[in-house]
Amino acid sequence: NGKRQIPIRRKISIMSKTSEYLAPAENCAELAAEATHLPTKKRYERMEAAWRSLHEEQRWLDGEIPPLEQAA
Repeated sequence: NGKRQIPIRRKISIMSKTSEYLAPAENCAELAAEATHLPTKKRYERMEAAWRSLHEEQRWLDGEIPPLEQAA
């Protein structure tokens, strides 16, 4: 049919890449919740937000979520 098939193994490695970004995000969230020093807490919260942003971007790159519609 002329279409190139992606091996199953490749699909699995792509899917696991998105979950690789969630573990550090969750870790940062836990560290932020336990932090008693406000600047440290805020640093962990920013790090969590960055990891979650990477997770969402990877989901978009993998085609799991559609791109936002551009304003007219």
